[in-house]
Amino acid sequence: NIEALFLSSLVAAATGDQTRQLTILQDLLVIDPSNPRALASVGELQLQDREYDAAASSFAAALEEDDESLVARMGLANVYLRQEEYEAAEAELSVVIDSESNYPFSYSDRARARAMQRELSGAAADLSVAIELNPDYQWHYMDRGRVYLEQGQFAAAEADFSAALALDDTQFISYVLRARARDALGNFNGALLDYETGLAMRPDYYPAYAPAATLLYIAGRHGEAASYYEEAFGADQTRLDYALMAALSLKSGGQDQAAESRLTDNLSHFPRDAVFYTMARYYLIPANDGYVFSEIQQEQNATMRGRMYFYIAAQLALLDRPATAQAALLEAESLLPPGFLERRLATWHLNAYRSGEAEEEGD
Repeated sequence: NIEALFLSSLVAAATGDQTRQLTILQDLLVIDPSNPRALASVGELQLQDREYDAAASSFAAALEEDDESLVARMGLANVYLRQEEYEAAEAELSVVIDSESNYPFSYSDRARARAMQRELSGAAADLSVAIELNPDYQWHYMDRGRVYLEQGQFAAAEADFSAALALDDTQFISYVLRARARDALGNFNGALLDYETGLAMRPDYYPAYAPAATLLYIAGRHGEAASYYEEAFGADQTRLDYALMAALSLKSGGQDQAAESRLTDNLSHFPRDAVFYTMARYYLIPANDGYVFSEIQQEQNATMRGRMYFYIAAQLALLDRPATAQAALLEAESLLPPGFLERRLATWHLNAYRSGEAEEEGD
């Protein structure tokens, strides 16, 4: 009895017994090798086990027998998503949506396929439909918020992450992503609170430490900023900027001895033939800045020159040499594209000088 066997496989699936479910489906396919529902169900099990080629074959076989099988077509689309064949995934999901327009997850899946192809407007539109169809599912808001972040629509992104948190405030990533939106909107206090909340929930989420540390630095909470930069550097010791920022944060908080100790501990990570090493040595012994300026000017990479101008400027400001510091900050700001940590902080320091918040005595 084919129908009884298939229903039995559903019972096994409902009770979490995937081994028995697969056995029943295999027995069914011995009797009826072209049964589209059984083929689609086997494909789903293969998809769960990451047997993508086998799953694609099962779904394709099911569609040969029943090209209106939404389970098989959704399954094939998900195989394509996992294999990063986003154009093919979008095509399959469009067929599903044309056949059944009230299933929210077909829109959210197509949004993912579109987003990965940088079709951000189409992705946002799909997620808006998914939200309309299922307004209580927080991940639709999360996904649309991510798209809005990519589009630079930060107010809309913040609203979506807040909506997701209203539905479920236990997801740390919601706080981290809202922090990014709030930071971009200039709500530094709100962003920092979100970062701290998210990291309290997931202390091992290291990508959040550096942006949170930068906000702590801007807020004048230098000791905490140093600790966060150290966490970020511990997770990725190729990021020498985090090690320098940890030292700079401690120096800015008047903890010169602690800065020297931490930087000495980290110095082995700095290649001796790189300008980063020269800057680290300068931070340990802030003297002979003429030599350091010469090394920076000889650096062939313009972006690296810009980064080094920021670090020497920050040290010169601490040495009460604001005019030279501002000149170096202007060089950093002009050489670095947006998105660099040093560019952001160079602009912040310059704005502090312009607003009169920083000392403006001559060298």
